[in-house]
Amino acid sequence: MPQEDWYATFRFEGTEGAIRGTNGALYNYPAGREDTIGFYSRHLEPDCLYVPHLEGRWFPHAFMGTMGELIRAVEEGREPENSMADNLVTLQTVFATYRSMAENRPVALEEIK
Repeated sequence: MPQEDWYATFRFEGTEGAIRGTNGALYNYPAGREDTIGFYSRHLEPDCLYVPHLEGRWFPHAFMGTMGELIRAVEEGREPENSMADNLVTLQTVFATYRSMAENRPVALEEIK
């Protein structure tokens, strides 16, 4: 597949708004481009897409930050700020998303055990 047809997008829609964006690392790999994000909110100006400027890239910057914090915590003999409990909530969110798609309904995190 030619690179001009490569894309890496995400979109989440809910009752209060929607968010969308791109993972820039996967465009023109390995050079990539900037990540993007934009959102609509029912609590802000209607039909207005908000597009904040992002610094850095999700990958590798988010990975480096997470791993750097883990290494510092081990060196300093403390719990990392990004705990395993946070990771479990992330997985809970992913599983709730899959169930929501499969059952075509909102799924609360508490439903995922």
